[in-house]
Amino acid sequence: MISLMAVGTVGQARPMEAIMIGVSSGAVKGRAHVQNIGWLAPQSDAIITLGTTRETRNLEAIRIWL
Repeated sequence: MISLMAVGTVGQARPMEAIMIGVSSGAVKGRAHVQNIGWLAPQSDAIITLGTTRETRNLEAIRIWL
């Protein structure tokens, strides 16, 4: 089963800093590219948070493996 979801805002010029992704069984793997830092270390778990929080850094790209 494929499930699609939109995240973020449209037309509000608000940057995203992080995204939380989870799966009901198994693991999700991912890593984030963050403003002024670059690619962060990969993460793997049933629920992961990609990006940074409380650092005011833009989430620029993500890679996700299911």
